[in-house]
Amino acid sequence: MGEFTIELNENDKLNDTNYLDWVSRMEGILTLKNYYGLVTNTKTPEEVAENDKLEPRRRHKAAALLKINCIVRLGNKFYSDSKKDPAVFWKLAQQFYQHKSIQNQTLYLNKIFSTHLIDENIKETMSFILENTLHL
Repeated sequence: MGEFTIELNENDKLNDTNYLDWVSRMEGILTLKNYYGLVTNTKTPEEVAENDKLEPRRRHKAAALLKINCIVRLGNKFYSDSKKDPAVFWKLAQQFYQHKSIQNQTLYLNKIFSTHLIDENIKETMSFILENTLHL
C-alpha cells in the first residue's frame, strides 16, 4: 500500500501557475484530514464546534497544512493576511487566483493539444489527457 503524505512535493505546492492542480490536491488532503468543511465554511457552526471539541487545535493545523503546501512567499503572505484562519486563507488564495483561472485553463488546454499520441504509451497518454481535462 502506498504511503500518504499531507505535504505536497515542491513542484506541486501552490505557485503562480498551478492553482487548479493545487486546489484539486488540497481538496483531497483536506477531506482526508476532515478539514475541508472547516476551510470552505460548508459545515454548520454546530458541526464545527463538535469537531473543535474532538480536535482542539484543528484550526491551527488546517492553516498550517495550507501554508506548508504553498511556496514560501505565498504561504507566508496568505498565512499572515488570514491571521492564521484556514477559511480566510482558502478564500484569499481563491480570490488571488480567481482572475487567473482563464490563464490556468489555457495552460491545461495547451498541454492537451500539444500531447502526441504514441502507440507504445497510449494508456499513459490517455491518462495524461484525462487528468488535464478534469481540471477544465
